Amino acid sequence: MAQNSPALVLGTNSFIKFADAQVYFSGRFGVADWLALSGDDQYRALITASHKINFMLKDEFKLGTITTYSDQLKNATCEMALYLASDSANSDLANTGSNIKSIVADTVKLEYFSPVSGTKFPQMVMDFLIDGELMDSVIGSGGGMIASGTDGLSSFDSCDSLTVSSGLGS
Repeated sequence: MAQNSPALVLGTNSFIKFADAQVYFSGRFGVADWLALSGDDQYRALITASHKINFMLKDEFKLGTITTYSDQLKNATCEMALYLASDSANSDLANTGSNIKSIVADTVKLEYFSPVSGTKFPQMVMDFLIDGELMDSVIGSGGGMIASGTDGLSSFDSCDSLTVSSGLGS
């Protein structure tokens, strides 16, 4: 069964117009995977990339609905589409972080103080999102939540959405 041609609609299912994506890719090195896609699959890659970025920003980082389509957001969408074009399995990748606390091999033990952070997205996508200030409220612009070394109740500024009400020693 043949798929219908997709409709790419700015603000509805995409953060970028197709013509703008073509301009972006015309000036980027290493776009063979993008160019290998049919026109319809290029539309699909942009739509899927927009959805993945939207889900991350809304669900993982609780940033709400995106209403401004900055150049950095458009560039991030193109980079995500290129990542998807390089291997369609990339659309199903999970977070690459790790909650491993320690690793032991013979007499060598490696212990992590905190989980290793990771993301579902290539670094270039994250760089554009950070540069575009979409994630300032998450990664901070000098502020943020930090707690260290007490068994008492910690208090945070208004960005705290956690519900812990007592320290670890309780």
